[in-house]
Amino acid sequence: MISDGETTAESPSGAPVLWYRFDEGAGTIATDSAGDYDGNLPGEPFTPIWVTPGVPEPNAADPNYALDFDGLDDYVEVPPLNLDSNTVTISAWVKGEAPQVSWAGIVFCRDGNSCAGLSVGDSQTLGYHWNDNNWWWNTGLVLPDSQWMFTALVIEPTQATVHMSDGITYSCATNTVNHSIEEFDGLTYVGWDEESGSGNRYFNGLIDDVRIYNYSLSTEEIIGLVGIEGVVYIPNILPTNLVEKVGDEGVYNPLNPDIINFKDYSVLADNWFAEILWP
Repeated sequence: MISDGETTAESPSGAPVLWYRFDEGAGTIATDSAGDYDGNLPGEPFTPIWVTPGVPEPNAADPNYALDFDGLDDYVEVPPLNLDSNTVTISAWVKGEAPQVSWAGIVFCRDGNSCAGLSVGDSQTLGYHWNDNNWWWNTGLVLPDSQWMFTALVIEPTQATVHMSDGITYSCATNTVNHSIEEFDGLTYVGWDEESGSGNRYFNGLIDDVRIYNYSLSTEEIIGLVGIEGVVYIPNILPTNLVEKVGDEGVYNPLNPDIINFKDYSVLADNWFAEILWP
């Protein structure tokens, strides 16, 4: 009986352990505004390009820069974070460009004892890995081409939530399975998932304002991080919501909720093992 709803934005209660503003505009160092994890731009031909404008930030330098990743071999190398946690938040603003390879890494650690991070999966859909697991789950959140979008992965012990926003509207999807502790004891990369089997999980497009928190931000804090103010509508985009409500589009009405109920179950039962629902 999960429904659409609404909530009110809040400012994050804690500080990030890593924050790349990507506003240097030149050089081979991405400065960590939160601590001691400065990133390394590895040099030609693997270096993303400094470009402007990036995502506007309060009190940011003018002009506001971002990094442009070519989808072939560009990345930013992050020192071991040693989070050793299953309460983690990873966020970034991205502006993806087609073509985008499946499972291109946005922020990803596949080193040491860890395999975890935020990615663009099949068909431009946002996805994630955690403990080299859960990667097959379909969020339903499709990343548009050539548009700045806020993306985030929030890990909790019993669930993971992937968030997406264009700065005005907001969507999320939650995977309710257990998530154990990840060490992050190896190198993390911005713009790349270093998967040895494929070798080409490079992000194509712009990335800006990368943050990692060692706690699980609430939905209200995520919306506050986006910069949306006031009351925000939260649609029900779960794949089991097969019958959408009629009327009140983009607005929560408790008398007409977009709810998962027996109408959805009826469609599911009528199409059991049919191609539209299998596998």
